[in-house]
Amino acid sequence: MRSTPAFAALALLCVLALSALGGQVPAARAIELPPPGSPIFIQTNGPTSQIGLGDWYTNADNGVGPGYHYFSIIVPCAWPAAGAFQIDLFSPEINTSQPRPRLDETTGSLDETVFELYGPFAPRAAPREPTPGAAGSVFQRTFAPVAATAERWERFYTIAAPVACGAYILRAETKNNDQNGWRLRIGLDDDADPNNAPPPNYDNPDGLAGTGDEAQFAIARTTYQHNAPTVQCLTLYQFVEPGSPTARFHNFDLDNNERVTYYPPSAQYDSQGALTPGAIAGTLSGNAVWNNGTQTDRGAGDLVNQPEPGLWRIVTCVRGDNQFNQEGITDQYSTLQPPPQPDMVVAKDDGRTVVGPGDTLAYAITFTNQAATTRTLPGAALAVQLTDTLPPNTTYVGCRIVTPGLAGSCAQSGGVVTFSLTNPVAVGASGAVEVTVRVNAGATGQVVNTVALDYQDLFGNQYPTVRDDDVDTIPAGSAPSVSATKVARIKLDRNGDGRAGPTDVIEYTIVVSNTGNAAAFDVTVGDPLSQYTTLVVGSVRAEPGGTVLAGNTSGDTAVSARFGLLAAGAAVRVLMDVTVNTGIPNTVQVILNQGTITHTGSGPICTDYPVTPGSCEQTPVIYQPPGGGPPTAIELLDLGAQRRGAAVELRWATGAEVGTAGFHLYRATSADRAAATRVTPALIPARGGPSGGASYRWVDAAPPAGSVFYWLVEVEAGGATREHGPVRPSAPAPASSTRLFLPLLRR
Repeated sequence: MRSTPAFAALALLCVLALSALGGQVPAARAIELPPPGSPIFIQTNGPTSQIGLGDWYTNADNGVGPGYHYFSIIVPCAWPAAGAFQIDLFSPEINTSQPRPRLDETTGSLDETVFELYGPFAPRAAPREPTPGAAGSVFQRTFAPVAATAERWERFYTIAAPVACGAYILRAETKNNDQNGWRLRIGLDDDADPNNAPPPNYDNPDGLAGTGDEAQFAIARTTYQHNAPTVQCLTLYQFVEPGSPTARFHNFDLDNNERVTYYPPSAQYDSQGALTPGAIAGTLSGNAVWNNGTQTDRGAGDLVNQPEPGLWRIVTCVRGDNQFNQEGITDQYSTLQPPPQPDMVVAKDDGRTVVGPGDTLAYAITFTNQAATTRTLPGAALAVQLTDTLPPNTTYVGCRIVTPGLAGSCAQSGGVVTFSLTNPVAVGASGAVEVTVRVNAGATGQVVNTVALDYQDLFGNQYPTVRDDDVDTIPAGSAPSVSATKVARIKLDRNGDGRAGPTDVIEYTIVVSNTGNAAAFDVTVGDPLSQYTTLVVGSVRAEPGGTVLAGNTSGDTAVSARFGLLAAGAAVRVLMDVTVNTGIPNTVQVILNQGTITHTGSGPICTDYPVTPGSCEQTPVIYQPPGGGPPTAIELLDLGAQRRGAAVELRWATGAEVGTAGFHLYRATSADRAAATRVTPALIPARGGPSGGASYRWVDAAPPAGSVFYWLVEVEAGGATREHGPVRPSAPAPASSTRLFLPLLRR
């Protein structure tokens, strides 16, 4: 319904507001409601004014009882700690300013107005409608009617520094049947007189857009009015959250009107309400009723199923002298200015495309607020949360925030890593976090890791989730190949004779290698020691990164160490020292030691080369009993080499072997021993003894073309070596032979 004649020429509203402040627009840098320059203003009616005037919320005839207007004032958590926060009202009281028009209207006697502040509350909570004096009330002020010659700003309340951030609620009340037109301004002033021009950056202390320190306000319930002689359009901004199944838009008392148009985020917006592509025509309400409803029931309103998430625009165009309610979605905040909007993107990459079981993958997750290039009014992102769902074929290792100064936390639960960031992500700012996992044993196929990023704006509006994936492939046939060798040396030789005697110290080194294309898991080394030795407590080491499970405690008779994981191409080792016991019988000639390695999915792996399949060779050390013992030597009877097609056959024979562990063969293309390399992949075990030798044959299947030379290396039980050769094969005659006669001492 049309308002009373006191507003017939309200086209001068903005002129009145400017004249009180020297003709300037002081709020150009301050946030005001309504926005400076708008011909449409807010107006609060008393409960006994006619409901047909257009204020449903406050009226006693609305079916729910008289109420109030409510506004949300957002104080950002990035507001400067030393800065106060001022709330100013323009013409908050009923007055008798002459000549007309005036901002306020009365019928009969002048009445009081009341404004009350509550809070702070969480910004994202549904609009609160606290009653007078309700819990959370911060300040209440009653304005008596006045006779004034000009409208002016009033300092309503100052929130002293440090200001508690959050959403404050402002309640506006007009008594009886009066109508009160007023304005609201918030920010950081530099003096006690609100009629002086506010300082620069009044509502944006750092002067930078989109850093998260901008003050904002939103509307829960109010009415709008304009008295301009021409049709005027009001744009209301309404956020629709992701996943909303429906959106219902309501308006009341649009009897003196032109059109209502709804613009989803992707539609072409027109400030005059034109029905552009993607826009939706709204239903106009009649006198004192809701659109598609009644005076006391909002009814169906304008229903949109599966609404596009994001910022909608509602354009309402009305003729002059019309007061109306345009609330957008019931019980949700809306604004009269475009709110600052963030726009986040996220990406993740582990720098790999091909992985294998046991690999450690470090996912770098980066995010950026790109609102500067995509939003009309770019804003900071708040309440940023990243959720990283780990692949089912991996094990969580750790998470961390990478960017210095980026506050927040990360935690893993049930295969999901959650990063919760504390500070806003400003426009143009980026950040990085990291999640580390290990590919499980036996994993096959693909390793797919997904990250989701959720965020809000200053109003607590939740924006659509953004995601990114990282996909790696595990090649078919990926498997570990673990082998082990063990070397013994006399670390402390009290006689200096190369043989272990009582109280001498032997050092054992077990080397475990993985030559496969996937990691081995739960790699464990076990070594039960000889009864003739005692562990040196503290000497057992598992490196790098292993854990000694047994062997470094007094009384231990076995060594155990665990590495957990042995990556493809990696090698580790276990070292231990033992002391040779005293009182060993003189019949003992060697001290034997054998250990095994196991890993997930494997049987025991010998710590030296197997003599025959399924058996393990023990690492021997020649024992020298007190009073002397046998020397170590062989009687080499024959050493020769002969070509057999492309191969070379080598033969040798011994007459006696004392303390011999076995033999290796070395090959070179010249007679230079320094250029020779070992061609036997494993030690050829000795089969002879002090009382008799043995014959041996070994075939070099792929020697190089041309001249080749071979050396025979005897490996003694104590680790010492003796060389024989070289010999050079010839064809077709039998290979030449070399006979060496060495002294053999017998007892």
